[in-house]
Amino acid sequence: MGPSQRGQVERLAGNLLKPARLEGDVSQRELAEAANVAESAIAEIESGARQLSLPELAHLLASIDRELR
Repeated sequence: MGPSQRGQVERLAGNLLKPARLEGDVSQRELAEAANVAESAIAEIESGARQLSLPELAHLLASIDRELR
């Protein structure tokens, strides 16, 4: 796996979460409140600085009525 591919994998959660959040017209603050997590955690996930397990990502998506497919 090359460096650019590795970077995409490391940002996978953010690459899925941010578009889903924006499509639903939900702010980072609203998502954080709905999922009962810190707003800074959402920012870290979306920037790729923080990684999630698939169940954690599914929980965040479900909190804004989205599914992990």
